[in-house]
Amino acid sequence: VSNWGRATKWAAEAMMVRVYLFYSGYYNESDLNGYGPSQAQTTIDDVIAHSGSSLVDKFASLWKVPTYSELGGDTTLAQYATEINPEVIWSVRLSGAFNYSTISRMIGPRLTNIDPYGQGWGAMPVLPTLWNLYDSTDTRRTATILDYAREGVAYDYETQGQAQYTGYQCKKYELPSHNNQVVAGANWQNDGDEDYMIIRYADVLLMAAELHLMNGDNDNALKYVNMVRQRAFGDASHNYSAVTMDDIYKERKLELACEGIRYWDILRQCKGDFSKLVSVLTYVDNSDGADLSNDPGEVLSLDVDGNNFAAHNGLFQLPQAELDLMNGVIKQNPGYE
Repeated sequence: VSNWGRATKWAAEAMMVRVYLFYSGYYNESDLNGYGPSQAQTTIDDVIAHSGSSLVDKFASLWKVPTYSELGGDTTLAQYATEINPEVIWSVRLSGAFNYSTISRMIGPRLTNIDPYGQGWGAMPVLPTLWNLYDSTDTRRTATILDYAREGVAYDYETQGQAQYTGYQCKKYELPSHNNQVVAGANWQNDGDEDYMIIRYADVLLMAAELHLMNGDNDNALKYVNMVRQRAFGDASHNYSAVTMDDIYKERKLELACEGIRYWDILRQCKGDFSKLVSVLTYVDNSDGADLSNDPGEVLSLDVDGNNFAAHNGLFQLPQAELDLMNGVIKQNPGYE
């Protein structure tokens, strides 16, 4: 426990596979300096076989606020899996007192505690399309997403200055509130101390499913996806009888939503054709009466123009100071030259 949070062999292997899957998909290359799908499968299989990791029983118990909202709501967090649990492959350890999670202070109702949802800056609103993608009996839906209307949470988002309000908000890593006070500490800006999971075992299983399917092993691919789904539904009634690559990507979207992984999965699915980003990332908000996706002064509209992502191959701009330090070794990303 004293070494918890340090990178282990299993963390390194899982990260190696994540990098390989991104590289091979984004650049549409089958191998990375001789490291290909068979080597990646061997690596991820080693994590499964020897790391000692496993799925926790209840999905919601992986985070404090979903534990509150979905598993009883008691202030003792009796069903919380805690930050040291068998699903964590690698996490960033946080303790509050300026060793805190900036993610936690960003998520949540803007400047307002509404038990059990602690205040934040109103970041990470969730589109209704994601909510609707989940089966109604999938426990991950309500553990991942706060539906203000369904839960009867009264939130005056206009008065609080919430931008891009959708009626849905991320729950994962949000600060818990009890009696309208942030439980983690008196200072909600600095006392968010919930560890951030970089890689967890469910992600490992889904990466393994992807590689086994890629290498023609449909049986193990199916087994690993169904392990994740069975935890999500609480039984085998929603298990797949056969699985495709699209099924695996969808499962990753549902399982890992709001954990900072989805965008990179979208990029690697392009296989080098970034025009695909236009349809995937374009979102039309029919309630605002116009296409405001390229209006820099419009903070309330949900409109997004996917062409802006395609023009840059989905990448962000590299700081000029970094380019100068590298003295020509690296070049500016596409569209920012």
